[in-house]
Amino acid sequence: MPTAEEFRTALRELMQAAQDVGKPWIEVPSKDLHERLGGYPGLRHQMPVCCGVMRQEMRVGDEIRRSPPSGAGATLLVRYALPRDGLAMPEPEDLDLEGFPAGVQHQAARQALPIISRAARTGSKLTYQGLATALGRPVRHARAMAQVCDLLDCASTLSRRPLMALWTVRSANGEINPDAWMKDALPELRDLLIAEAKAHEFSEADEEAMRGALDGLVGMGNRKAWAYVRTIISQEEMVARLKGEEPPPPQLDSINDLGTDEPRVVLAAGRRYVRDPAVREAVIRRARGLCEFCKEPGFLKADGTRYLEAHHIIALAAQGDDRMTNVIALCPGHHREAHFGKDAASMEAEMVRIVEEKQAARS
Repeated sequence: MPTAEEFRTALRELMQAAQDVGKPWIEVPSKDLHERLGGYPGLRHQMPVCCGVMRQEMRVGDEIRRSPPSGAGATLLVRYALPRDGLAMPEPEDLDLEGFPAGVQHQAARQALPIISRAARTGSKLTYQGLATALGRPVRHARAMAQVCDLLDCASTLSRRPLMALWTVRSANGEINPDAWMKDALPELRDLLIAEAKAHEFSEADEEAMRGALDGLVGMGNRKAWAYVRTIISQEEMVARLKGEEPPPPQLDSINDLGTDEPRVVLAAGRRYVRDPAVREAVIRRARGLCEFCKEPGFLKADGTRYLEAHHIIALAAQGDDRMTNVIALCPGHHREAHFGKDAASMEAEMVRIVEEKQAARS
């Protein structure tokens, strides 16, 4: 599969070719860039990496002309202003971690992951200063390394794994980062997370799960990544899991849009339809891990499967059928857009067409 460096080289070759013939700008679709190197479409594509590189290469005067809801998909379109200097590949030491936190922080996290994983599997401990040195960076980047580790802990949380970086990479005095999980965190959460990591025997499976989660966080620094993850996993859910308790019940809103063939109405906090999980399961199997609207894979779950959500195209409350012909598998971003986006009506028409084609192909 193509690497970040290969995407960067291919992108700069396109810029150079356009610049050589005097063009004032070039528009690059992420889909075309990935197809240029192969591997797309396909279940093992590297579209998040491709989009991350495209965003990293932006300068003043460049413009994102079209952006997918997730930020990293085949519909990303960037216009790069020309001419531009420095189209040769930079050396790793030329990258300024603190000057470009979202792009380079993510790149540094991917470089740091195998180093931290090896230490965790052998029971060794690192320091932020030592991690900076291992990545070929000056010791003064220790604070930036703490941010990189925070991004890795975000990936651990997204993949439902113990916090490898928090436990393995320490302050210069050998202590766990005293600031981690202190501000705006539930009082007992820090101690529970540390205890879980201490008792866990880290393995290559943890590293692989974290790498998959990082792919879903491309283009995000540690702060934006945590803001995103907390929309999926609340602190209350984390505490309940760590204490072996039942998680708090989900809110009964329009996002929980699953159903049955002849929906019954039950009383809860208001009225909602009782739904048949068999419909959801059949639709998720039909999707084979890809959002049926944007064709992008759902993020990788801890069990190795892809996460998707089932959505009723015509809502049950609007007399929509609860059958596979009215249900589509969506990534979380497009599911929420289908409910709350300004283009919901046009999306609905397109989803009807997609599902009709899917069902016709099955018959």
